[in-house]
Amino acid sequence: MLDEPDVLNFGNGVQVHLNHIRESLHDGAYLYGPLASFCIKHYIPEVLHSADWANRDKVYFHDSDVYEFIMRRCSTPDSKNGILGEKTAPLFAWRRKSLEMPPFFRKLLDYEVSIIPIHWVDHWFLAILQWLSRDEKNPFTARIIIMDSKFDDQECKEILTIAANTVHSHFRIAMREALAMAGKQRELQELRLVW
Repeated sequence: MLDEPDVLNFGNGVQVHLNHIRESLHDGAYLYGPLASFCIKHYIPEVLHSADWANRDKVYFHDSDVYEFIMRRCSTPDSKNGILGEKTAPLFAWRRKSLEMPPFFRKLLDYEVSIIPIHWVDHWFLAILQWLSRDEKNPFTARIIIMDSKFDDQECKEILTIAANTVHSHFRIAMREALAMAGKQRELQELRLVW
């Protein structure tokens, strides 16, 4: 549906500017965040699957800006050598004074599987966060699966290893703080990296 002359509006609040689509159609062109959000938040759950599929299977498709938010918070001046200390929830809060949790943090905690598009140095890949155990009696465990079309490309192996390890570290910190903001009594004991 075309509401403004240069913007397409879709379900789930997805907006795609026509200039992003035009620029992405050329051979070898880059994919922009709004187009990734269109694919993940509208096309897959609304067009490829039935309307209740994601809720029934407890799968949530996140916007492309989720990892951007997490990465920026993990790269603040409060971090030393890229590592945040304990009790850094205010950095991840939507409003720091009230420690209000960002809405997507709640979705990361509530859904069994979260699919997150990640943009890393002109390259896109998917992170899939899956809860393995999150009942109140046992330690919380999860895994983050990195899906990348270049996973077996030897020329890219070094940078992909750095990217996967960095994303893993950022999500481990973010999930620790999300659990703290949600008032969970248990901590994330393990976040396994699979790629």
